[in-house]
Amino acid sequence: MSDTVSLYTALSGLQAARVRMEVASNNVANVSTTGYTRQRAELSPRDRYQAPYGAVGAGVTISGIVRLRDSFLDATFRSASDLSGRSSIRAELLNRAETVLGEPDQGITGPLADLWSSFEDLAANPTNGGSRASVLGSLNEIATRVREVSAGWNRLAGNVQLRMQDQVTTANDMLAQVAELNRSIVAASGNATNQPNDLLDRRDKVLDSLARSIGATGTRLDDGTVKVSLGGVSLADGANATTLTIGSDGKVRNQSGIELNLSGEVGGFHDFLVTDLPNVQTSLDQFAEDLAGALNAQHEAGWVSSTEAGGPLLTYTPGAAASSLQVAITDPNKLAPSSTQGPPFPAFDVGNLQALANLRTALSANGATETLSAAAGGIAVGLGSAAATAKRTADSQLATASAAETARQSGESVSLDEEMTELMSAQHAYEAAARVITSVDQALDTLISRTGLVGR
Repeated sequence: MSDTVSLYTALSGLQAARVRMEVASNNVANVSTTGYTRQRAELSPRDRYQAPYGAVGAGVTISGIVRLRDSFLDATFRSASDLSGRSSIRAELLNRAETVLGEPDQGITGPLADLWSSFEDLAANPTNGGSRASVLGSLNEIATRVREVSAGWNRLAGNVQLRMQDQVTTANDMLAQVAELNRSIVAASGNATNQPNDLLDRRDKVLDSLARSIGATGTRLDDGTVKVSLGGVSLADGANATTLTIGSDGKVRNQSGIELNLSGEVGGFHDFLVTDLPNVQTSLDQFAEDLAGALNAQHEAGWVSSTEAGGPLLTYTPGAAASSLQVAITDPNKLAPSSTQGPPFPAFDVGNLQALANLRTALSANGATETLSAAAGGIAVGLGSAAATAKRTADSQLATASAAETARQSGESVSLDEEMTELMSAQHAYEAAARVITSVDQALDTLISRTGLVGR
């Protein structure tokens, strides 16, 4: 009886070693597979049997093929990925907004300085037709550049809205995938030794993408499914998934109409559209209003002739000053150089032109607290500072996410060195178990062949 038990014990060792080699081989085959988690065969002793002389072990059994995955490291990586996605998108978009502004070479500070210089040149020669045309050209240049910047930012906003919509659509697809994988995993998980590791890997990969995309978190439930939520709002639970939509107000809601505070890359899009871009657009609109207000007030104080006062130089649509800023006059002879009416009309009185040129240093912007040049420069400085700060934050968050990924990969990714060690260990275990079978076979052969042959 004991020899027979020994054979089964050795056989269990052979089977366990073979499974270990199969698992290690599968790990090696998937060393470059994205999202694959290395696996190990978990062994446990078989129930002992009671022999007349005491309890004897009955070998080894495969208790399961487990993934070497750490839920804490997963959560750490996904949290870092969420913040990294949000900050990287915001940094990218602020940099693009700064590029649209085009300072210093293609911005608004250069044309503004040219405008003041053109007033000074005309003041030096008020009857020169070329100098008058130069003033109108400078006015057109600054107005055009302000409109171009505003239009560029509006195009950028439209592009961001499309990207945000695409991202939300992709998030909906991923939520549906989680629900489908939950169904498949429950159906495949018949017992502890039958874990669908390939499906679990696919689901974890989707959860990683959801964390970076919208900042969603996943909680594993007792039945093996994962509940995906965001800010306490369930997005996917078991085999059910919600559908996210973007309203005309730019806010994202679930099927029940609950507004979601999205993070991740979609959160970065939202931050830019709701906060960053409106701030710089408001600054540009305020600059356009202040510029038009200061120039118009001063020009209207001058005289074109003894019978005609100066009119407005710039016009705009209230509420959309930057996008609608236009030059109000097209005839250079309608410029009002004189500060007095006459009679007789003082053709060489350039007091009003000089006053217009002096607006370079007048406190005419932002509630009479700074000059127009400073206000224009402030837009560039503010946007540049925000972009630089966002980039530093993005770099820092990326480093944190990379460190979290490295820590996670060190535990769950395939190491060829470790797998070679495991294969060699399993091979030696297989050889040892085979040697046991050989030894038991020899003992049985002696027992069977020699019994009853005494004296021969």
